[in-house]
Amino acid sequence: MPDHMLTSEAANSYHLTGSDGGALKRSLFSPVFRDELNGQEQNVAVHLDGDGTVKWWHRNVAKAGYGMGLQGWKRGRIYPDFIFATRGDEGAGRIVVLETKGDHLQNPDTDYKRGVMDFLSNSFSWDQTVPAGQLQIAMTNETVECALVLMEDIQAVLPKLITS
Repeated sequence: MPDHMLTSEAANSYHLTGSDGGALKRSLFSPVFRDELNGQEQNVAVHLDGDGTVKWWHRNVAKAGYGMGLQGWKRGRIYPDFIFATRGDEGAGRIVVLETKGDHLQNPDTDYKRGVMDFLSNSFSWDQTVPAGQLQIAMTNETVECALVLMEDIQAVLPKLITS
């Protein structure tokens, strides 16, 4: 993941705020500019930020050479919308890679991305990981899960992704 966020927003642009109206507390980078997320993504970000089980979250940028991309079996990378870490029992939390899709985007591309996410979740093992590029993740007790969720299902599925 990047060590800083690039933005095209002016410094005085509106910041996304938490459900209490205050600043976001768990985002890896601050501020999060409201106009860089659509309304549904804003709701996901506010939900993640307000859940005490979430240690940190990051709005991934869908940009080659900058955002965290996943390579499937087709050409082109998948740039998931969010990455977040949860607190677990006895320190064994999870890292969740979340791709969201508008309800109108249920199509073959969405099915492909869901297949890649499921494959990565089912195949992840710390002893099989290797460093790639600048991403250096230390081996931990955390598990890694990838999910693609349609926005119509986000209210029901997001809490399960956080607490599972």
